[in-house]
Amino acid sequence: MYDRCKHHIQYCYSVFFSSQRRRLESPDPCAGNSDVCEICLDGGTLFCCDTCSRSFHEDCHLPPVETERSPWSCTFCMMEASSGNQECHRESEVLERQMGPKEHLNCEFLLLKIYCHSESSFFAKIPYYYYDKESSKNIKEPMWLDKIAKRLEERSYPQVEGFVKDMRLIFQNHKASYKYKDFGLMGIRLEKEFEKNFKEVFAIQDTNENSSDVVDVVGTPENPLFGVDFSSPAAMRARAPLDHQGATAATMRIGCQCHPSPEYFTVPK
Repeated sequence: MYDRCKHHIQYCYSVFFSSQRRRLESPDPCAGNSDVCEICLDGGTLFCCDTCSRSFHEDCHLPPVETERSPWSCTFCMMEASSGNQECHRESEVLERQMGPKEHLNCEFLLLKIYCHSESSFFAKIPYYYYDKESSKNIKEPMWLDKIAKRLEERSYPQVEGFVKDMRLIFQNHKASYKYKDFGLMGIRLEKEFEKNFKEVFAIQDTNENSSDVVDVVGTPENPLFGVDFSSPAAMRARAPLDHQGATAATMRIGCQCHPSPEYFTVPK
């Protein structure tokens, strides 16, 4: 009886230490990755990028995570890998481009950057003011981020122009519906972020052809947003943080070449 117990204890010890050795020999491949989703900052069932330390929910990433693919690299890493010297182009030339694989990747990256913005959640779903008759009377077509993400996934945009128009439509609708300062500025900040990223990702020359000039819509005689005179010194000082926030040192233009730095592909927290 004693020998039986002794052998049983030895067997249990051998199984335990064998499992411990297996854990050490086969470490968790996601041990170095974040334990929250890069996009929504929530936990749960996450999929790890094999190139960087980011993690994502399957449907938060664009395109949805290829769960069966190994190794798998996220859109941020794919953009960084494909970044290099680009010739600068006029915006009109970029908008006319067919939505090829590179253009599609650029648009997915731009949308992900907006999703990562702290104020994007208000624009992700259909805003409630679309259901208010008075607020939505000047809105021709409702638009929100999830709707654009679905159109990208279904490859419904034949040209870059369609994607950009839908993104700008979100902010146009927001300005037409919200006259309250806090909500209005929230849309302006997100619009400035998109326009800045759009120019950097597609290497667009600085021209005045942008039909959605964010500076002009802040306050002009044609569109006196919030009824504020933005030409006054006090208003210009109040706007300074906004302008500073929109500035970026991520892109250096040398001659006709645009060089996005690796830091540009890091999402600020």
